[in-house]
Amino acid sequence: FLLVFLFFYSVLANAQQITAGGYFSTALKSNGLIYNWGSGIYGQLGNGKDTSINIPQPVIQTGVLKGKKIIQVSSGRYHTLSLADDGALFAWGQNASGQLGNGNDTNSNIPIAVIMDVALKGKKVVQVSAGNDYSLALADDGTLFSWGWNNYGQLGNGNNTESNIPVAVQIDGALKGKKITQIAAGYNHTLALADDGTLFAWGRNEYGQLGNGNNNKSNIPMAVIMDGALKGKKITLIAAGGMHSLALADDGSLYAWGYNIYGQLGNEGSADSRVPVAVNMEGTLKGKKITKIAAGGYHSLALADDGTLFAWGFNGWGALGNGNNTNINIPVAVIMDGALKGKKITQITAGAAYSLALADDGTLFAWGYNYYGQLGNEGNADSNVPVPV
Repeated sequence: FLLVFLFFYSVLANAQQITAGGYFSTALKSNGLIYNWGSGIYGQLGNGKDTSINIPQPVIQTGVLKGKKIIQVSSGRYHTLSLADDGALFAWGQNASGQLGNGNDTNSNIPIAVIMDVALKGKKVVQVSAGNDYSLALADDGTLFSWGWNNYGQLGNGNNTESNIPVAVQIDGALKGKKITQIAAGYNHTLALADDGTLFAWGRNEYGQLGNGNNNKSNIPMAVIMDGALKGKKITLIAAGGMHSLALADDGSLYAWGYNIYGQLGNEGSADSRVPVAVNMEGTLKGKKITKIAAGGYHSLALADDGTLFAWGFNGWGALGNGNNTNINIPVAVIMDGALKGKKITQITAGAAYSLALADDGTLFAWGYNYYGQLGNEGNADSNVPVPV
């Protein structure tokens, strides 16, 4: 056991990026090596198998990834995307809706190349985001591309037909003249942030997760309302959850909209909102400068500049990491006295009902739902406090 622990500690000790999928986790090292753990029933661990595992396992990086330096990863519900430093894209896992972007609908338990010679021809991709059975890519010129499931219009290309190759997101309407700098794929809705701090959304909307004042789904990008809580604010970060959305302004203030039955909007209520509302910052967040945000299935996370963590919303299985399993509609502090004692957290990510955090020394921590081993701590017991991966 000690030798196994030391091995995995050493391979993941310098992780530089983490991402949580539906029920599996991904870590990217600074040398471009990728590790996955948790649910693998559709091949989303990329290790050549279709089984789940509760400790980190390396993704197969021979094949199409041979000689490639991966610089970014993103985990969707059951698939993973990766971006190489030359702008090439790769994917693995479930592919029933074409979310792997390789021209067919066959699952793959090893990385395969996303087709780049049609809509993406001549484009250099700089950011990827994986949602529920669909995928997003942002090119360095600010243009957007998507592929996979499209029942709610989450591909943003003006129709509701799924695509197993990348297609261009429509930029003639609300996005005309805008340069997109960030993208976020939720369960079935998409967010995009422009370089002027304005927000756009498309896809599923029955809970108001598009933030445009109504509950109508949209298969083209729509402007998020900026006249209310967001008036005068410049948004710097976005996060798309199961059916809610989060945004961080340059002054450290937080905003949310969409589904709110579990309090995931953090505004002290449980009513859904079709427009952005302010997250309550008078309690545990008072005096804190938030620098990072993450949206899970039904819970939200925030990271302050001093490395402390906060969470709100659904707390089944301990997803909030505050030592209990009670839902809460305002931010609460994640327990930092145990596994996180002395650690400064630099990154956060949220899955279906669990959370991951990366410390500045490259070590990883997780809490919440663990049936598939997505916490990566060699067990399958849930945890309502952070535990080491």
